[in-house]
Amino acid sequence: MSLAYSTDLGSTWSTVVAAAPNTGRYSWPVPTAPTAQGLIRVSSTEEPFLSDTSDAAFTIGTAPTTGTVIPEGAIWKYFASGADPGASWNLPSFDDSAWPSGPAELGYGDGDEATVLPRTSPSQSSVYFRHEFTLAGPISAASVTVRHDDGVAIWLNGSLVFSANMADGLAHAEYASASAENATLTTALPASAFVVGENTMAVMVKQVGPTSPDLSFRLRLDVTGSAAGP
Repeated sequence: MSLAYSTDLGSTWSTVVAAAPNTGRYSWPVPTAPTAQGLIRVSSTEEPFLSDTSDAAFTIGTAPTTGTVIPEGAIWKYFASGADPGASWNLPSFDDSAWPSGPAELGYGDGDEATVLPRTSPSQSSVYFRHEFTLAGPISAASVTVRHDDGVAIWLNGSLVFSANMADGLAHAEYASASAENATLTTALPASAFVVGENTMAVMVKQVGPTSPDLSFRLRLDVTGSAAGP
C-alpha cells in the first residue's frame, strides 16, 4: 500500500510512504503543517486506481508552549521616593524615563536584595515598579509568581489584574491592610488583558505601616501560547 496526506481537502497530496506492507496499521510522525483541511489517502500499490480517503477533514495544530516572559531577576523601573507619582503611573503611555532601574529582587531591610531601594522616614506607604515586554502573538493563559512584603497590586496595560493585602484601598497614602513577610504566591492572570506587541506591567508594593523596616518585590510572568518565551 501507499499512504499520502493532504492539507487542502485533496487539492494536493504529499507522500507519507510509497510502499509499505498492508498490515492494517501504519505509524508516522504528524507533519508540521497546521491545517483544518487535512485528509489521509490509502492506495493499493498493485492496483493504483484502488484507494480510500478519510471520510472527514481533520485538524493538525501547533501544541501550545509555555515560556517565561518576565524572569525573576528582570530589570524593573522603580519610584521609591515616597511621593505620589500621579494617577497615570500605571498606564502604558506614562513617561518613566526619569525613573531609576535595577534587577529584582528589589527592596530594603532584608539583606538579600539585588537592588537596594531607599527607605524614607517614616517608611513610604507605596513603592512603584514598571516593566515592558513584547508578545509576538496571542496567548491562551498566563500566571505570575510574586514575592511581596507587604501588600501588592498588579496592573497590566492599565487594568488592575490582581491585588493582595490591599483592603484599605489603592490610594498612595494608604498602608497595606495586613503584613506579609516576604510572602510568595502564584496566581493566574486573564489572557484577555494581554495584547500582541508591547505590554506594560505596573506593580505597587505597600508597607504595612510607617515603622515597617523592610520591603521586598520580585515577580515572574509565565505565558502559554504561540508567543511564549523571553
